[in-house]
Amino acid sequence: SEIFLITSGIVLFAFLGDISASYYKSRYNAKDFSNLIPGHGGFLDRFDSLIFGGAWVALYELTLKI
Repeated sequence: SEIFLITSGIVLFAFLGDISASYYKSRYNAKDFSNLIPGHGGFLDRFDSLIFGGAWVALYELTLKI
């Protein structure tokens, strides 16, 4: 059950990270976060899901783990 909770949280937070980056880019008319990887949303766009997923793991480990 613990692995299901961690995995579900990672999936949900990764999705939210991707959606929030897309929202930010469309709201402020920013096609790319940087020009390091042209046409792919930039360098940070490759990691937005990972950053939010990592935040879930940290939150889980610090507060929810019993």
